[in-house]
Amino acid sequence: MRIPRIWDSYYRRIVEEVIDELLDEISDLLSGDDLSNYKEALEKTKNTIVTAEKIELVKDLLPTILRPNGVNPLSLLHSVLSQGLHAESDDACLDLAQQCREVLVFLVDQVRASKETAKSFTSNMKKLLDKKSEKNA
Repeated sequence: MRIPRIWDSYYRRIVEEVIDELLDEISDLLSGDDLSNYKEALEKTKNTIVTAEKIELVKDLLPTILRPNGVNPLSLLHSVLSQGLHAESDDACLDLAQQCREVLVFLVDQVRASKETAKSFTSNMKKLLDKKSEKNA
């Protein structure tokens, strides 16, 4: 049974719709020069509607937390999107779409978890500092 090519277009559209928000969220995980470089590249992404171009601009600026075992998921996603899913067979498109989905889910989950962990850490550090201040007063 052949999978209709509509899935290729549909999935590509989903990636296009979530990429801007994801790229914005990643900036919250950076600081210092890394953040400055990322924000500069992020501003350039606003000048294109092509998802592969957006990824190309920022893919090498990801924080290490988003690169398990040194693998850059945005680079892989960029590669798949650049080759053009429509050039593949329906079955290959479905496989590639599933792989793209896994990459996006990883990135979204990691960004969310990192932000939640940082928020919890900051909150608990503040509580400890407040208790320390109370004891010293």
